[in-house]
Amino acid sequence: MSDPARNPSRFLPTLTEVVAPSPPVAAPTPELEQIVQSVLQRLDGVIERRLAEELERVVREVVAQTMNASAHPQELE
Repeated sequence: MSDPARNPSRFLPTLTEVVAPSPPVAAPTPELEQIVQSVLQRLDGVIERRLAEELERVVREVVAQTMNASAHPQELE
């Protein structure tokens, strides 16, 4: 029960649109660069704190699960 070979459509879609390259981006001004660096420094502290909090939560959860599993070994079977 094989399907007969299908003939491709007479009109096949093609990609013919020509895309013009975008103009070069100007270098950021020193003031903008200073603002970006300031924002990144502030975010670094926030990200580090949140990462530490999340890691602590995960470690506590894993330890609690491990302690619970060792206290009830019959549940593992």
